[in-house]
Amino acid sequence: MSHDIFLSYSRKDLDLMHKVCADLQKAGFRVWTDEGIEPGTPLWKDAIETAIENAGFLVALLSPDSKKSIWVKRELDYAAVQKVQILSLLCGGDESNAIPFALIGSQYIDIRTDYKQIQLLIASLSKQIGGVQPLNSVKLEGSLAISVIPSNVLKVIPPPFQWCVVEAGIVNIEGAGDRRGTNGGMYRVERFYIAKYPVTNAQYQVFVDASDGYRDPEWWDYSVDAKNFRKIHVNPKNTMYPGNDLPRTNVSWYDAVAFCRWLSHRTLESISLPTEQQWQRAAIGDKNWVYPWGDDIDIARCNYGGNIDNPTSVMNYPGGASPYGVMDMSGNVWEWCLTKWVSDNSDVSGDYARVIRGGSFDVSSDAARAAFRHFYFPHSRIGDFGFRCVLTPNS
Repeated sequence: MSHDIFLSYSRKDLDLMHKVCADLQKAGFRVWTDEGIEPGTPLWKDAIETAIENAGFLVALLSPDSKKSIWVKRELDYAAVQKVQILSLLCGGDESNAIPFALIGSQYIDIRTDYKQIQLLIASLSKQIGGVQPLNSVKLEGSLAISVIPSNVLKVIPPPFQWCVVEAGIVNIEGAGDRRGTNGGMYRVERFYIAKYPVTNAQYQVFVDASDGYRDPEWWDYSVDAKNFRKIHVNPKNTMYPGNDLPRTNVSWYDAVAFCRWLSHRTLESISLPTEQQWQRAAIGDKNWVYPWGDDIDIARCNYGGNIDNPTSVMNYPGGASPYGVMDMSGNVWEWCLTKWVSDNSDVSGDYARVIRGGSFDVSSDAARAAFRHFYFPHSRIGDFGFRCVLTPNS
C-alpha cells in the first residue's frame, strides 16, 4: 500500500475536495488525488487504476454531480473489484440524487450542514489504519516508506506536502573530476525525511507575501554573500511558469536556503536543502537503478526531453515515485542541493557553485538519471531550477 486514501470526486466539487484532502493530510494520512493529471488521457486512466490498486481506502465525495460522473462510477466499480474498502461522505443533495446505485444501503457520513462531522471519518480511518505515528517513531513496512505529514508544516504552507522517511544507507556518487567536481565515491547517509514534492509556486508565495518572510533580512544573515545577494535583490523574481501546483522556478540557491530558514523558524523544525548524498539516497535508495523507478526512461513517469516543453504539476507523475515515495526526482525542474560542487562541504558560507540534481523538462535521458550530477552558481535564478526540503529528525 503506497497511500492510505484514494479520493473519488466530481471536478465540480473541486473546492470541497481540496478541503477534505487538506484535513485528511493534516490528520497524517497519505492521500492520492488525480489533480494535475489531464483527465481522459491514457496516462490518467492508468494512474487512476494504479492508485486504486495501491490504496487502503477509497473515500467518495457524494453529491448530485458525482452521481452523474461516469468516472466516479468507474472508480467505485474498480475499487469493489480490487476489494478496496469504500467510505462515503454525503456532501450535497440527498439520498435520492447523490448516492449511486452501488452504494445504496451503505452507511455514509453526512457533512452537508456540519462539516465538522468529517472528524468521524478521520476517527474511523485512524482506528482501521492504526493511527498516525509520531514523527520520531515512523517505521518502514517492508520496502515501502511511510510518509508522515507534520501538521505544523501544513499550518504554514498549503498542500501538497508530505515528509517521506529515508532510512540510513550507502550511496555511490559518480565522479565529476573532469568538470572540476569531486571524484565521488561511497558515502553513508543517516536517516532523514525529505519532502515528497518540490516546493510549489503557492507554497513559496506564502514566504514572499509573509511580513516575516522574503523581505526579512534575518533569513539572509547566514553568510556575507547571502546578505550581499539580498541587498541587490530586494524583491523576489517571479516564477517562470505560473500555476499553484507547479514547482517554483527562478529561485536562486540563496533564495532556497532563506526559504528553508524561514520555514524552520515557523515550524520549530530543522529544515534545510538536501545534501547531494541525501538527494541521491532519496531517489534510488539501495536499488541502484538508473531512474527512481527502474532502468528504463519512461515519459509516463517523468517530464523530460522537451516532450511537454514546460514544467508540470508536482503531482503529475505518480508512477515516477522513488522507492521511498518521493515524486519528481527525474525531470520537471533541476533541484538545488546544499553541497558545494568543488568539495563535499555543505557549509552555507561562500559563493561557491552548488550541486543541482534531477534534470528538468527539457534535458536528455542521461541528465534525468538519478546519479547525474551538475552544478550552477548560487546567485542564479533560472527558469527550470527549483528545490525541495529535508528535515533532520530528533532535532
